[in-house]
Amino acid sequence: MRGQRQQQQQQSNQKNQQQQPQQKIRNELTDEQKKEIKDAFSIFEDGGIHPDELRLAMKTLGFDTKNEEVQKIMEKVDARGKNPVNYEQFLDIMIERPNEKEPEVEMKKAFKILCEDGHDKITLKSLKKICSDLGENITDEELQEMIKEADKDEDTEVGEDDFIKIMQKTNMF
Repeated sequence: MRGQRQQQQQQSNQKNQQQQPQQKIRNELTDEQKKEIKDAFSIFEDGGIHPDELRLAMKTLGFDTKNEEVQKIMEKVDARGKNPVNYEQFLDIMIERPNEKEPEVEMKKAFKILCEDGHDKITLKSLKKICSDLGENITDEELQEMIKEADKDEDTEVGEDDFIKIMQKTNMF
């Protein structure tokens, strides 16, 4: 009996030690990160994310996860890997993932979004369009100042290398 109780206590302690770092990370998530995770979860209106939907939910958050990995994640959450994932479980899954995003890949994707079709640099015109699409009211002077700060070769446009450098410098990624 005594040995069994000690074993149960050890298992309980191990479980608590595993949960504490995750709770700490949860508390460190920004409101924006929490909102992104909640929004991705909310796409699936039936109260949970089914195994066949998990990959898509993760993809909406920028994680290109292989089917085999999704299956392992599901088995970790549910031994049979068949039950839907609730919000708390999804949050725990996503907390384990932030370091898996490759910042430079993400920055290159963002750069391409900011460029006009057919161009390989961010121009004043493309920034104005993005701001307009987002409903931001930023003056041309402010946009030109942003370009000037990032534009190291002084051609009044921002290339991919300049964009990545300014994003890293300002800790935007």
